[in-house]
Amino acid sequence: MSNRNQIEQEVLTNKFVSEWVPKFPNTPVKYENRNFTPPVNQPWAAFSIRSGRVAEAAISGIMPRGIGLVYLQIFLPENAGTLIARQMTDALADVFDNWHYVYAASGNYPRGDFWFKRVEVVPSPMRDGWLQWTASVEFKHDEQIITYSSGAIPDPLTLKRACFPVFSVVANGATALSWANGEMQNISLTGDAQISVLNWPMNALAKMTLFITNTGAFNVTAWPAGTVWQGGVTPTITQGAGKRDIIVLMTPDAGGLVYGSIAGQDYR
Repeated sequence: MSNRNQIEQEVLTNKFVSEWVPKFPNTPVKYENRNFTPPVNQPWAAFSIRSGRVAEAAISGIMPRGIGLVYLQIFLPENAGTLIARQMTDALADVFDNWHYVYAASGNYPRGDFWFKRVEVVPSPMRDGWLQWTASVEFKHDEQIITYSSGAIPDPLTLKRACFPVFSVVANGATALSWANGEMQNISLTGDAQISVLNWPMNALAKMTLFITNTGAFNVTAWPAGTVWQGGVTPTITQGAGKRDIIVLMTPDAGGLVYGSIAGQDYR
């Protein structure tokens, strides 16, 4: 593990453990690279950190900037209701929303800081008796803060509420979507479609959220090459005019491997 990844794991996991875990002392939490047996008939959570690309950011000089995501997956047994999931995701927002943290240089790390955006929550449909909610928050990790000649650090960046443009596409037959058009796309399904995605960014963790509206008894019969699904089960788009599904595609390697997730189906 690189020093950058190590400090991300240490700082962010410690913050989660010290501020989120005490609010839910009876909820088992799975952490990466640790043995864990999911409980039976009891809510539990999985905490993970995904480090993304590293680029150079100019702030009166050049310094490395990494972009990553913090994930909290919440698993609820059937008939448990969603109140506890909302409480858990709200608590994660209390911990990380718009958080800015500066750490000093040490023998292992240069000086640096973290900038967090706002937590986003995606509920998923019931599967195998479990309801899953996923909360995620994007962060930027800068190493070696660079000061101006006066020695003063620039005023902190004010992070605004996430707001994304939505691009609309009609899908029928072979349909190529472009990530360059935005990561939020409305899909009007007017016939059976074979979907591909062009222009995924290189050396970056990227995602695309598809808001699919069916206009009849149509389906997406093919997804981008390299797409894998939870349990190996490819989703069937909800049939019927006006039926709505949300599908999320995410790739860490410009589309070589694409993770497909069902955010929700049969919205009406």
